[in-house]
Amino acid sequence: HEYWTNSADRPERQMYRPMQAFHLFVAQFIWYHLGDTACEGTPSGIVGPPRLVLPYEYMDAKAVGTDYMTRSDVGLAVSKMSADAALVEGRPYNSEQFSVIEAKASPSRAAAESSANAASPATNGHDEKLDTNTAQAFRQLFMYTRQIYANQNDHRFMWGITACDTRVRACILTSGGVLASHKMDASTATGRSEYIQLLVDWSMCDWHQLGFDPSVRWLEDLDCWEIDVPSTASASEGIDQHPATYSTTYYFDNVYAAASHLFGHHTHCFPASSKRPASKELIEPEVLIKDT
Repeated sequence: HEYWTNSADRPERQMYRPMQAFHLFVAQFIWYHLGDTACEGTPSGIVGPPRLVLPYEYMDAKAVGTDYMTRSDVGLAVSKMSADAALVEGRPYNSEQFSVIEAKASPSRAAAESSANAASPATNGHDEKLDTNTAQAFRQLFMYTRQIYANQNDHRFMWGITACDTRVRACILTSGGVLASHKMDASTATGRSEYIQLLVDWSMCDWHQLGFDPSVRWLEDLDCWEIDVPSTASASEGIDQHPATYSTTYYFDNVYAAASHLFGHHTHCFPASSKRPASKELIEPEVLIKDT
């Protein structure tokens, strides 16, 4: 990984493997120190904490589950701590990816900085103008994230990473916009420390802080999803003196409409049943759930 963190001038494709090695090194360090502390009794469909965030084996690859010919640079997946801290085999799956790293090489650090004001009118929300490569990295990251949204049913928001030479930004992509961090320069000890702290936080934080919706869970043994749908019971029903909120659990194995865009309502439509399937059987829907 030193080739990535110590050099600011390189072709883009030569950034991929050092970046992959950097993330794998951090994951292996976490696994070495926390591998025996995996959380017991974690609800089905929720991973950890602690957990591992691992890069995929194939880089600059078209993700499985997309009709586009675009190729993401480095994909990241969430894995249980009980798994080996190794590369995730094969190509990234849009149904499984946790995050995407979009890399861009700069001709030189000085040239990139000097062209920032003239090259692009885009800003990062702090009135800081972005250079051409950074703005392009954001555009591509938005496109890849939209495809992941369309293939996953349990996300409230997404994490993304841009790496323009050694300058890294972490992004949270929500239905209302994008929040981008300040630049973390991986060529400096301070920048590396900040970025490693983020990677460690991903391994240790609550499930919902990764962007996942805890109310939507994949049941691997039944090959279906379960979703908790909130309901409101009135006082006349003898629940409480005031309206009380509770939830009903439904099950589905099909999606009528997927959230195929990044901004606005992330609307999914699930044909679901309140009857828990006894095995991997076809679910006969009784309601249509609109999840936004």
